[in-house]
Amino acid sequence: MGDISKLVKDICEVNADKQFEENIKIFSGFLSQINSDYKYNETYLEQYLSDFGLLKKAIAIKDKEYRFLATYLIGEIKELRQIELDNSYQFNRVLGNKKGKYINIDMSEITSDTILVKVDITTAEGERRFVKKYDYTKTYYENIKKDIVSRINMENN
Repeated sequence: MGDISKLVKDICEVNADKQFEENIKIFSGFLSQINSDYKYNETYLEQYLSDFGLLKKAIAIKDKEYRFLATYLIGEIKELRQIELDNSYQFNRVLGNKKGKYINIDMSEITSDTILVKVDITTAEGERRFVKKYDYTKTYYENIKKDIVSRINMENN
């Protein structure tokens, strides 16, 4: 698989209008004529047009949140080693990442009204993983910080 972060960027930048849909239909017709393996699948790509539009809209919103949340948590929690959001976006402090990157496109998580947060922390007792799904509200990041900090404090006592 290629660079997923580049694919996400391209998805956000493509103009998914009626012309885009028409081009997919034309390309599918072309494939069905020149590739016998595709002959009876002319409508295959077309069935994903609504999913593509839905994902494009969701990424436009959540991408900003992923970046904000990663920056926020990195600044607030010194024990933080890695963040993974919606099984799709990851920031890894150990690898020296300066910014996060997409590792996957989990359609169901990205398009949901929740945000799945996985945080790996390193404490004196070792490595721990924090996993929780949050409702997507204006202050969910404060709840995440409180949950993680309270868990770190519990484990250190």
